[in-house]
Amino acid sequence: MTDQNVVKLTGIVRKKSTKKVGKRDTLLLEVLLGQEGTGWDGAPQLSVIPLQALGRKAEELDRQITEGAKVAVVAHLEGREWQERHFLNATIDRVDEQEAPAQDHADSQEEIP
Repeated sequence: MTDQNVVKLTGIVRKKSTKKVGKRDTLLLEVLLGQEGTGWDGAPQLSVIPLQALGRKAEELDRQITEGAKVAVVAHLEGREWQERHFLNATIDRVDEQEAPAQDHADSQEEIP
């Protein structure tokens, strides 16, 4: 992996899914990472970035990543061409940080002082 194609993304895992692909039924993990920001008009906007992992890395990351968690992901970008169309993939290399999803205070056993 070269440094010029490495990106670090932070956000909230909106959706995570797995499926088998190819002739060898390789596991594919697909993650939708949501990032809050502002649009061109200054209004709040949610950007969703699709990420993926294949094979053993997908199995490992599937156990590590949970929906609703805030994560920092290191990924690398790959481009490819197919029938004169261009595609960009962001493949997960590792998850550096993960925070537990926010808990509802009504479910907490602690009393608020």
